[in-house]
Amino acid sequence: MRHILSLAVLVAALAVACPSQAHDWYPVECCNQRDCYPIDNDEVSLVPGGYRLKATGEVFTTRPVPGQKQVKWSPDGGYHRCSFNGDRKAQSSICLFAPPGAF
Repeated sequence: MRHILSLAVLVAALAVACPSQAHDWYPVECCNQRDCYPIDNDEVSLVPGGYRLKATGEVFTTRPVPGQKQVKWSPDGGYHRCSFNGDRKAQSSICLFAPPGAF
């Protein structure tokens, strides 16, 4: 009985110590759970046919265009950028997520 109680306490402690990822919906092709992060609405501008990431000047299209990156739908209603190793100063992005209805 004592071992069962000890095991229950250990499981409870691990559950508290290891919270789930808040943004575990990021797809594998965009990140490895450390490349993506939320960005403010004012870091993105609407341009004809898509969105421009102000920090880099990159344009993400709302429809498939050969040779262009396509914006993805953000299930949490916010903007998110993915860059290698989560480098916020990187001049190239892997993915951009926009809120539903924004495109």
